[in-house]
Amino acid sequence: MQGYQSFTDLDLNDIPPERRYYVRQAPIGSVTALGLSSGEWIVLLVSRRTVTRPTFEEMRSDLESRVGPYVAEYRLIRDLRASEEIRVDSVVFESMVDFD
Repeated sequence: MQGYQSFTDLDLNDIPPERRYYVRQAPIGSVTALGLSSGEWIVLLVSRRTVTRPTFEEMRSDLESRVGPYVAEYRLIRDLRASEEIRVDSVVFESMVDFD
């Protein structure tokens, strides 16, 4: 059948990103038919689902690559906050807050 694909025992990461949500949410043991806005139809039968939780060490390099670019900005903001005097204009603050 043209356009038909069948998959068995796939890791969630091997499923196209736009379909992962449906596979994660499909009830186990029930056939689910989905019509997508693209005109495609998906028929799912999830027979079993295994959840694995990675350890920090397994995810460390991924976390470092995602967070790394923001570390310099975080440190700059932290240092600027520590070196600045913070003043609160109580007149303006009180005019904005209704204490009654």
